[in-house]
Amino acid sequence: MRLTPLGIGALPVPEKQKTHFDDSLHGFGVRVSPGGTKTFVLMVGRERKLHSIGRYPATSLKTARSEALRLLAEHSTNPNIKSRMRASDAIESFLREKEAQTRYQTMRQYRRLLNVYFKHIHGRYLEDINTDDITAVTDKLLKQGKLASANITSVNIKTFFKWCVRRRLIKHSPAEGLDRPAREVSRERVLSDDELKAVWHAAEEMGGDFARIIQLLMLTGQRRTEIGSLKADWIQCDRITLPVAICKNKRQHSFPIGALTASLVRPFSQKNWSKQKADLDKLALIARWRIHDLRRTYATNLQRLGIKLEVIEALLNHASGTRAGIVGVYNRHRYEAEMREAVNIYEEWFAKTIVSATPLA
Repeated sequence: MRLTPLGIGALPVPEKQKTHFDDSLHGFGVRVSPGGTKTFVLMVGRERKLHSIGRYPATSLKTARSEALRLLAEHSTNPNIKSRMRASDAIESFLREKEAQTRYQTMRQYRRLLNVYFKHIHGRYLEDINTDDITAVTDKLLKQGKLASANITSVNIKTFFKWCVRRRLIKHSPAEGLDRPAREVSRERVLSDDELKAVWHAAEEMGGDFARIIQLLMLTGQRRTEIGSLKADWIQCDRITLPVAICKNKRQHSFPIGALTASLVRPFSQKNWSKQKADLDKLALIARWRIHDLRRTYATNLQRLGIKLEVIEALLNHASGTRAGIVGVYNRHRYEAEMREAVNIYEEWFAKTIVSATPLA
């Protein structure tokens, strides 16, 4: 069974002492006595010795799990005791810990990576996993031509094994020293005005939240997860303020919006991107493009309109270029007036050139 607070509370009082082990962390469980006392325990080592962790509910399930991980880590560093931490247990603990501090899109990558791409290591002990188990996955992705996926897989699996080392579940990461599997060519796709018209009018024809999000990405240049996760309290009448938790660079971002943008803004909870993007493509009928290309196109068009680079970076919440390093730390000028002027110039151009124009047949 998988232990939960509700499940522990409902465990029956046995005639003889009984231990219920947790499916998600090997060796961890709760022991119930004939008197009804419930105690968290951990079975470790070759002798399968039970360590008492604490009584429930004085000791919470979350606290008991953390202590169980600490005890397992201690045993894994002792060369005379075979660590019983399997990859599946470590993965479960890693995902549980990361979930509270990681963006939705990144968590989705972690889950797919560890539970799908690396499903073949789940039943094995961590210390038995080697470099070949990792490169087998990235090599397969390379053969399929998925260069970006191979690189993302490499980065994320390194993060997981570094976490295992920090938790002292293993002494060395099998991913240590691995180079990036592929050299990616930076995308430079910028949609032309005619392509923007096609996408805008296809979104109008499609309707619904996804189409509205696409239009907002064209108007604001923000990241899709930021606009696709908009909450009501982030939206003011003439600006949007994105909290630290949703921003890629962990910097709160507040930017002005024009009347056209304000007419489209609403709370969203968009998750099924690929299917709806495919539906939009059937209507837009333009060459291969990605949603992130809209951000690059937005920045390019601002430059066309004579907007200064530092103002564009402020609108995009970039922490690079003119806003990096000491300049980014000590320059407190936030370009409020300049951003407002840039947004007004851009919306006027966009409304005349893209929205009001008839798309090509």
